[in-house]
Amino acid sequence: MKAAAVLLVAAALGVLVETGLALLPLIANKYLWNGMFYFPPRVTRERYERYLAVRDPVVGWPARARRGLTPRSSPASLKPGRPCVTLYGDSYTFGAEVSDEEAWGNILARRLGCRVDNFGVNAYGTDQALLRFIGNRGDKAPVTIVGVYADNPARNVNQYRYFLNGQDAASLGLKPRFVLDEGRLSLIEIPRLSYEQFMAAMRDPRAFFPHEGFLPGTGHGPAIWTFPYALKLPHLVRANWEIFKSRGGGRWLEFYQPGHDSRALPTTVAIIEEFRRRAATGKTVVVALHPTPGFYELKRLTGASPYRTLAVELESRGILVRDLTTDFASYLGERDFCELLVNPASCSGHYNPEGNRVVAGAVQAFLAAGGRRRRP
Repeated sequence: MKAAAVLLVAAALGVLVETGLALLPLIANKYLWNGMFYFPPRVTRERYERYLAVRDPVVGWPARARRGLTPRSSPASLKPGRPCVTLYGDSYTFGAEVSDEEAWGNILARRLGCRVDNFGVNAYGTDQALLRFIGNRGDKAPVTIVGVYADNPARNVNQYRYFLNGQDAASLGLKPRFVLDEGRLSLIEIPRLSYEQFMAAMRDPRAFFPHEGFLPGTGHGPAIWTFPYALKLPHLVRANWEIFKSRGGGRWLEFYQPGHDSRALPTTVAIIEEFRRRAATGKTVVVALHPTPGFYELKRLTGASPYRTLAVELESRGILVRDLTTDFASYLGERDFCELLVNPASCSGHYNPEGNRVVAGAVQAFLAAGGRRRRP
């Protein structure tokens, strides 16, 4: 009887544990971060076919009709003529969540007294920024600034954005990527899938994304959460330990390690080198590194910028780099980095107008000094 009772209690506890673990994705998505667990997105045929009809075949987004090469509207850059600076990168280059007037590219144009054309696009990897640069044959500016945000090396080894963040808005985020083949960049184009193939790919990603760095169920991708859940918990914790340990500050740190199995760092370096190789004669390419709250905090605590490995690799190749982490620290003093974001209470969002002014001032000073860099 005692043995039977023990077994019954153990079984009941097992059921309770498994039931609790089954709910873990809901808790994680609400309180931690999206993309920890993989659940195939819900995409209707109608929505997918609308997407295919407008998708840019080279970069993925924005829609084909908008890629062109029209820069962001800039009140300070209305005069005709050749721009003095062009900008490429993601939403931190674009200046998301502030007006055209408040975006740092516009502030830079006003301070320099010349046109600054901003070709930044939300959620871009450095790879997509490069393809946009290559397609912009009319870019004759003497200076091009390539913006890099903390997660860009990870984006550069990713072909389906949904694997990175698990958000519905990314469920049609198919993109190209570059791979390194004996030291040379090779372009892997956007997957061209029918609706039936797309749905099959969502059920079996490994069969359709051979070059994906974040395949579900792998070390870097979201977990495939199926019964028995308790057996998968150790793998989940190991895969996300850097995130737990640094409260989000280390979310992308591993992708800056030279020997990381994703090859994100050397791929990113090669992509930025390609900017320089493709640049017109006489053009200067500058890389601006934008800090996250976590990266900023790590720099404050350790004295070393998390961008250091990337900066050293680029500088060893003669590429000019400005790590804006140092500029933010000099400007803020004892103030909190979160004060320069659009949502300071939650320490989230992009730079607010004050943050954009800091970036513009730092870039202006760097250009005026001829690209001399302060060591982070």
